[in-house]
Amino acid sequence: MARKASKSPKAGKSHSSKKAVKMPSKGSGYVPLLEQLEERQLLSVPAMPSALSATTISTSQINLSWLDNSSDEAGFYIDCATISDFSQNLQTFQVAADTGSYSAQTLDESKSYYFRVRAYNNDGESANTGAISKWTKPATPTGLDFTSIGIQGSSPSQSEVTLTWNDESSGENGYQVWFSYRGPAGNQPYDWSNPNYLGENPTATPPSSQIILKPANTESRVFNMNAYSGATGRYYYTVVATNAGGEVSEKSNIVDVTAMQISSILINRYSPANATLTWTTWPGTPYDISSFTVECATDGDFSAEHIVSSTSLPAQNRSMPFSQLDPNTTYYFRVKAFGDNCESAYSSTASTVPTMAPSGLTNNAQDAGDARDYTQLHLAWSDNSGGQASFRLERATDINFTTEFRTQ
Repeated sequence: MARKASKSPKAGKSHSSKKAVKMPSKGSGYVPLLEQLEERQLLSVPAMPSALSATTISTSQINLSWLDNSSDEAGFYIDCATISDFSQNLQTFQVAADTGSYSAQTLDESKSYYFRVRAYNNDGESANTGAISKWTKPATPTGLDFTSIGIQGSSPSQSEVTLTWNDESSGENGYQVWFSYRGPAGNQPYDWSNPNYLGENPTATPPSSQIILKPANTESRVFNMNAYSGATGRYYYTVVATNAGGEVSEKSNIVDVTAMQISSILINRYSPANATLTWTTWPGTPYDISSFTVECATDGDFSAEHIVSSTSLPAQNRSMPFSQLDPNTTYYFRVKAFGDNCESAYSSTASTVPTMAPSGLTNNAQDAGDARDYTQLHLAWSDNSGGQASFRLERATDINFTTEFRTQ
């Protein structure tokens, strides 16, 4: 029987070691044994691969690579398991000779996997490489949105936004809220490579000062928008999930929130049944305002049954007149600003109580028994309002109150 030819060595690779055959001692049967050796094929087991490494690609894929140290392998076996001794959920994959990589797919998200590789041929298998472990990525959070913007104090440095998202991962150990600030101009391009802006590069990571950590199974975050900028302006947010293997999900959708606030509100009453509401905004806010909503109610809680009116006004407005207000009724007012994708908190509340005009004004100075000087007047009237703080007297020398007009 002819001896089986072995593979020629690969460039840069060593020959696989051959298994030793014990030689017989001299004596009876020596020549027949040599003849048997000539007919036997010497066993040639391939050399063990080395430098096994893994790279996480997605929630279901991990790529492996190794060095092929054998010149005569027929292929490689890749073991994959969920425990380091490969006793649980073991799967073995096979690739052809001269291969130095493999893509493990259809894996579970945010889960740890163990891998090892060995070469094989017709004579047997090499030893396994050392085992390595790698996690798949956690699932990306979805539906990031902001539900409200609240003002907790008297300045925009205390503005807060409530972010919400959907927890899509079964194996995350926490979340990172990434944020970036763009100033009141609101027109800078955003780029994570610049610490001040949010980038679209999916592999970029913001500086630690722009990452807020949240525990696993969290689906909301109340965030102090202005603590890091000290001014109104636009904020951009995205959320990523993390796991115990140090893997980070892809970024969620990005939301654009504007920190805007009504800074003051004032009600001025020019007649018993008429008043004008005025308000101002914090510097930096107006650029993004698209409209205001002005609410008037007869209770300070603005409950639905007590809302008198809710009016939308264009962005350029900073005042609104009110007329035909009922006397002796307390009216409450508040204002909210709206942008294309955001809204401010309600302003502080202003209130007023319209009063009914006095009636029955008379001069009693000449009444019988009145000893007053005729250079003085003794005015009397009926008080028709229960909520006034004072009265204002007006006098003039003509009926139109245009000549020598005085008030007191």
